[in-house]
Amino acid sequence: MSLATDSTATTFAKPRWLARPLAVGVCAIAAFAIHASLPLNHDVAWIMEGANRMLGGAQFGRDIVDVNPPLAWWLSCIPAAFARLTGIHLAQASVLFTLGYGLIAIALTDAARAVRSAAMLATLAFVLLLMPGYDFGQREHLMLMSAVPYLAAVAARAERRPIGLTLAIAIGLFAGAGFCLKPYFLLVPIFAESWLAWQRRSLFACLRPDFVPIPLFGAAYTACIVLFAPDYLHVVAPEAVVTYWALNASFAGVLRSSLIAVLPYGLFFALVLAEARKRPSPTAAVMFVGACGALVGAVLQMKGFTYHLLPAASLFALACFWENGETSTGKLARLAAIGLVTIAALPAFQQLRDAVSSKGTAARVAALSDAFVRYAGRGGTVYAFVTSPRDIHPAILASGTRWASDACCLYHLPAAIRADERPVSERARIQAVAARQVDHVLGDLARDHPAVIVVDAWPAQLGFGGRDFDYLRYLSQDPRFARLWRGYSERQAIGGYRVFVANR
Repeated sequence: MSLATDSTATTFAKPRWLARPLAVGVCAIAAFAIHASLPLNHDVAWIMEGANRMLGGAQFGRDIVDVNPPLAWWLSCIPAAFARLTGIHLAQASVLFTLGYGLIAIALTDAARAVRSAAMLATLAFVLLLMPGYDFGQREHLMLMSAVPYLAAVAARAERRPIGLTLAIAIGLFAGAGFCLKPYFLLVPIFAESWLAWQRRSLFACLRPDFVPIPLFGAAYTACIVLFAPDYLHVVAPEAVVTYWALNASFAGVLRSSLIAVLPYGLFFALVLAEARKRPSPTAAVMFVGACGALVGAVLQMKGFTYHLLPAASLFALACFWENGETSTGKLARLAAIGLVTIAALPAFQQLRDAVSSKGTAARVAALSDAFVRYAGRGGTVYAFVTSPRDIHPAILASGTRWASDACCLYHLPAAIRADERPVSERARIQAVAARQVDHVLGDLARDHPAVIVVDAWPAQLGFGGRDFDYLRYLSQDPRFARLWRGYSERQAIGGYRVFVANR
């Protein structure tokens, strides 16, 4: 009898043991299948370009210029180096890196004993690997994945559950890499540590091996910027302060997009707690608190971009799923959970719908990539007059062509066009910064003479505040551009992009 019982226990234990890796594996395979076959996110493509150039000796802040700090480029040197060693495409190396990053996050969270069932593990894998949709691999996505194990560790500390020293240090270092990608991301640990200090009634609750590595990582990272990217501190960042306001959305618009992104999760969270008539579990509570920090960070960025809201929406979703998984909920809450899963899956569904649309991002990127290969050839030089890297840089990565300048786009120019919106005392500085960028680009074009130049002619162009702006009309006032432009002929437009090819 005892033997039969033991045999039965073993028989049922195996499927339970297999359920956990199977739950994660299905999500990981689905994520790879989707993202390896579709264009990379535009910012990710631009960062991968720069990382690949850095492996060839380029320096951030001088040869690669961006308003964002350099950590994302330095991290992306890992998949770029892997691509060089193995010969796989840069885009596929980026997807594998992001997947690996996500799997580390899931493993650390599970090791912190925050995941109590295979269903919850599957939910975690779904949120981290599939919910981001087109924003897969964005800095916000990496931060989200770094934040989850750290928040799980904070919850464990609130419950006074022990975490091994090695695991705690690993969680802290992993969190440091994510939170240092942008200064706004530091609001997540600030909110979480404030919550823990209140829970523990101690201002010294942060003196833990899963938190201390975060400020240490930040200090080391700051030193690396000073040593290896001084131009970013002394030139790029100060100039961005002068002009980057032009890319901001209205405060009302940012609040509206923020509410749309997070309101369903907040309502569901309140519904679950109301039916359970109890306080939330520590894990759900700290995910909710971390989401609030991420939401404040997204609002402070004043852009309203969907990817800025990804960490807040995802952490709110995890708070809901965690509380629903640990609470005996009523029928209404279970029905709401089905709706919540559907909402969380919308980004992935939208990405798949876009992939099969003849007017979607994937179709435009494919058309631009074909044009670049046809007129420039692999390794040929391409440029685009744009204020956003969208479509262009994924096409450059896909085509194997080379970007002709050091910045992803003319991000200073909109401020110069809208300088009349700023105080008189600021206008000269704004015009000077934008003029230097335009002069630099014209010098690059005169030197490299790109085989293909794309001009953004979409009705709505990022940063211009709805003003009617035409690059060619504006730039033709400069004799250098007029001389350059005589050597180009227009080809068929692709979406809202005009395509010009160098005369042979």
